[in-house]
Amino acid sequence: MRKRIAVFMGELCREIQTEFSVSIREEAKARNYDIFLFANFGAYTSTSLYDDGERDIVKLPDFSTFDGVISLADTYDIVGMEDNLLEQIRSTCDIPVVSIRNGREDTYRIKFNDYETSYQMTRHFTDVHKFTRICYMSGPQQVEDAIERLQGFTDAMKDAGVEIAPNAIFEGDFWTFLGEVAAHHFVRVFGDKLPEAIICANDYMALSVCNELKAMGIRIPEDITICGCDDTIEGSGFRPSLTTVHMPIKQMAAKAIDIVEAVNRGETVEQDTLIPGDLVLRGSCGCSKKDEYYDPSGLVNQLREDFVSIRQASLISIDVLNCLTEEEKLNMIDSYFYRTKLRRGYVCLCTEQSVGEDDEIIPYTDNMILRKVFPVFDDINNSPIINKEFNRSTLLPEELLDTEEPKFFMVFPIHHKNLTFGYLVCEDGGEYITPFISGIIMGLASSYEDLRILSQFEELAEIKRQNLHDPLTGLMNRRGFDQQVSNFMNNNKEKPHPFTFVSVDMDYLKKINDTYGHLEGDEALKALANVLTTVVGDTGIAARVGGDEFLILLTSDNLDDHEHFIARANIAMAMKNKDLNKPYDLHASFGAHFNYCNKSSSPISCIKIADKKMYEEKIKYKADKD
Repeated sequence: MRKRIAVFMGELCREIQTEFSVSIREEAKARNYDIFLFANFGAYTSTSLYDDGERDIVKLPDFSTFDGVISLADTYDIVGMEDNLLEQIRSTCDIPVVSIRNGREDTYRIKFNDYETSYQMTRHFTDVHKFTRICYMSGPQQVEDAIERLQGFTDAMKDAGVEIAPNAIFEGDFWTFLGEVAAHHFVRVFGDKLPEAIICANDYMALSVCNELKAMGIRIPEDITICGCDDTIEGSGFRPSLTTVHMPIKQMAAKAIDIVEAVNRGETVEQDTLIPGDLVLRGSCGCSKKDEYYDPSGLVNQLREDFVSIRQASLISIDVLNCLTEEEKLNMIDSYFYRTKLRRGYVCLCTEQSVGEDDEIIPYTDNMILRKVFPVFDDINNSPIINKEFNRSTLLPEELLDTEEPKFFMVFPIHHKNLTFGYLVCEDGGEYITPFISGIIMGLASSYEDLRILSQFEELAEIKRQNLHDPLTGLMNRRGFDQQVSNFMNNNKEKPHPFTFVSVDMDYLKKINDTYGHLEGDEALKALANVLTTVVGDTGIAARVGGDEFLILLTSDNLDDHEHFIARANIAMAMKNKDLNKPYDLHASFGAHFNYCNKSSSPISCIKIADKKMYEEKIKYKADKD
């Protein structure tokens, strides 16, 4: 098996995390490592049991099968997760653990050199711009990197021989809430003169100060220059674009693997490695005119795409709850999976739910089952339900790992509260990880929680079945029919699959009711439903969608089933009348519309055409009858 490294990260789709994911993937590929990135979405509800389910991902890997672990502890957003991860590793093996940016002292830490970066940025303003009226907005002074950045500023001012004016330092929050207050504070520091520069300890504070200065009529950089730190995407798109410091994420990723390899060779490695950032000089300090050429269209398009993804992701959990079986639920999720832009997804389930000592739920079983593959970029859709059992230590069946090229996998826990059903392994298909992946995970969690409840409460399952079926005829009702149509269209939108909508309306039901009573009318409806069910067979779906109205979706690959359906239905109805020997004849008017699936196929439009043809047939039949 190829060498491999485990990476732990929270809130995967944020800027720093995305950049690190891309960097570690490229570096690992160059060195022939497989990467398994274990990710979660943080404390996304107020229920602590959900935190437990997210935190339990640290219990998933067999760390003895890895060459090292890289941890982005400051991204977890789960209390105690870093401690839990290290306890899990230390209790099973002795492999190097490298922390990025922040981490416990008993790990190898690769840290952004906050002091040196702040020092160099300050000297840029004192030495290049020759400024002396300089203000500084720090981060919270209980935070380590905020303390280091402030120290770099004060030392740079001292070494440059520039005095720090009283009240020139304002403690911020590393966010945007205090920008307005800070801006008004800074313009008063030097009396009737404006500051020449405001240095902020991160971009978000700098942008909020910029916005307030603009609102006050103060020009940037003509009246006041300003800079931030961390190089956020918002800063590059600002007007003027923000001078900042780019965090050396790519170097950090490479250095992390360097440390893993050095420790495994038995070499002595320093506990802390400091890497300075790169100054990015832009329009807000007056050093660059890049603002004139900045094209925000890429950012705007990405934001639009993310908005659509998040909106659609919210629908997945609703859609899967309308599906009854596991296969229907997984096929529904499969129809959404392409929006993740990931190459493939593997649904791996626990073989059972286990409880250990003190009623502690054991999140992952020793053996797992590969249950479903989402083959987004393959020629096939809706791979069948499978039951491939494998040992959890490999995380996937071994044959999936036996590849010529190194692989980059992302692993997400599938859980409802603290009850874990398994995990999803995704093969990365591109550089940008969309927020849509969280909707897929929530959809899987909702699916398996729903199935768990249904297995325990058969009465509830029957209620859900009745909710989708007509109680008189046993056919699907409108809700059930719409769901099946949606499933069919989603599953076949990438290939030209034939389909036909048939609109059916029973003739003279009112006359039967008035003459022979409503009970006899019910019997007539059931008889017609029986005819339709028999003729449709396994070539499609029949539903009663109104009093005497029926809809049929034919999905057969055989075009003869579509072309001759109405003729076969009429023959079957004639035979039914002969068998029933009623004082009236069953009769129905039919209208059909044939088409092929594609991305623009509209079921509503097709049904309207079938309805129109049916009503034309009904009018003709009544005219002949009269």
